[in-house]
Amino acid sequence: MKKILVAATLFAGGTLGWTAPVHAHGGTYRGPGDTVPPGGGGIGGPRSGPPIGPGGSSTPGDGGPMAPGPRAPGGGTSSPRNPATPSDCGGPGADLTQWTFWWGFNKEPFLNLKAHVHRAAARTGDGGFFLGNGQKRGGERSLRPDDVTIRQEIVPALLAALEKETQNDIVSGCLIALAKIGDEPSEAGESALEEAFVRWLPDNNQEISETAAIALGILANSASIDTLSELLLDSARGRRLVGRSEVPHRTRAFAAYGLGLIGARGAEPARQRIVAFLADTLRSDESRVRDLQVSCVIALGLVPLETIEGDGRGDLSEEEPPLPATRLQQIDFL
Repeated sequence: MKKILVAATLFAGGTLGWTAPVHAHGGTYRGPGDTVPPGGGGIGGPRSGPPIGPGGSSTPGDGGPMAPGPRAPGGGTSSPRNPATPSDCGGPGADLTQWTFWWGFNKEPFLNLKAHVHRAAARTGDGGFFLGNGQKRGGERSLRPDDVTIRQEIVPALLAALEKETQNDIVSGCLIALAKIGDEPSEAGESALEEAFVRWLPDNNQEISETAAIALGILANSASIDTLSELLLDSARGRRLVGRSEVPHRTRAFAAYGLGLIGARGAEPARQRIVAFLADTLRSDESRVRDLQVSCVIALGLVPLETIEGDGRGDLSEEEPPLPATRLQQIDFL
């Protein structure tokens, strides 16, 4: 009986100390690169000294970087399955110098999962060598789907899911996936994907609405600049697009991010327009919503104008300096 009570107590304590990762738009947010969670005195790089193996010893284990990490302040060890997700940041006593924190935020470039998934296993030569025909090495294979498969199977499946699905993660995941695939070139210049994304802007779920806005930016069509600008400026057309009396500030913020993504890949004329929209919003917006202001600043950083000097850097003493038209004016404006 005593053993049962002890086991129940340990189980209850373990469940209270467990928290799930924070999900947003169908994925887990891992923060910016080369960083550790805030609130501690850790450093943003791997821990110096010998690697720490299972049980907290300095002897490397067979598990490599995914092996259990050093013992936590409460006496437990990091989970071997997911050693350093943001939820493992724990309480105020966590040691942020542990290698598991750095690995959790920086492992993607090292794992390079997409390249490994697309690359098929190596093939040896065929049997012709033993039949006197010489050795013939098999050609390189790839598991990456070809354009025909993407356009005739994957895109229709994602669009069909958008027509019938209502679950947030599925809808937002389909929107982002279609945006990353991109539009098929059209002679008429029309964008079927853009029309599909715009239909989700008035959705009652805020997550889906703002995902539709950022998907327009990932799609990176110059025709989407007008749509995102109307959302950002909270204009009459922008309000009609979301079907509300005003564009929610989060949707406006994601529209700013979308403009930044388009500008980062666009030509100079498009960049000029986008910088003007972002700077004008940052200067004239009276809502004082931090999400909106921060998104405009970050988006401006994504769209450096190609013209560096131009006609001068402007007069910073003016109450309303002119909208930036050169890169130096962008710097002065910020």
